Amino acid sequence: VPKFGDRDRPVIHSRRFRRGVPRSVLRLADLHNTQGRTTGRMPKTRVHVGRMSLVLLVTLIMPLIIGGLVDVLAETFPWVTTGFAIVSLPIAAFFVVRQGLAEMNQVIDANAPAAPADSLPGASLPTQSRQG
Repeated sequence: VPKFGDRDRPVIHSRRFRRGVPRSVLRLADLHNTQGRTTGRMPKTRVHVGRMSLVLLVTLIMPLIIGGLVDVLAETFPWVTTGFAIVSLPIAAFFVVRQGLAEMNQVIDANAPAAPADSLPGASLPTQSRQG
């Protein structure tokens, strides 16, 4: 029976150990080998958080820092920063959500199987022709 610290073999290896383990756990264990790499059944696609962070930095954090500096230099402390925040918050929310949805679409496209044309609603409906 393999031990949990054994790197030569997967942890879930023997039939005796597999008997009481749910199938979903066995599939997950079979999917990954002992080095943590995938076996090829699951594409490795990740959400790039750095892109979303860059969008957040450019659209929200930089304008607020600039607004704060202008406020301190002009000695009108809360007003310019408040104006920058009111303008930049909706803009930042729009661009960060848009970038997040684009990243999710990339992950879904890489991992989801393509839908067959027959299963699409309305794909098998006959076309109507007008005669007259």
